[in-house]
Amino acid sequence: MPESIRDESSGKTVIVNSDGSINTVKRDYALTVLTDFDGGNFPIYIGEALPGTDTGDLLWRIQKRTYTDNKLVAIKWADGSAEFVKEWDERATYTYS
Repeated sequence: MPESIRDESSGKTVIVNSDGSINTVKRDYALTVLTDFDGGNFPIYIGEALPGTDTGDLLWRIQKRTYTDNKLVAIKWADGSAEFVKEWDERATYTYS
């Protein structure tokens, strides 16, 4: 099982796998899901993380959805990565591909 460690220099929490690698955990259990809507009914940003994860921790994976004529036409990941290595609070600052 991975271990959460708080980085004192940044104040962020990261996950360290048993082999020492950081933020590459594959999760096959329940996740917290946060959604940021476009001001209407369309979810633009969708973030997933372990339950209890702070929105400022580098433990989120974030997707951005694009719509045309009220139809979903694209789902892209923050910085092109579906790994759990982003901050929900910074979702609007990432490049999505």
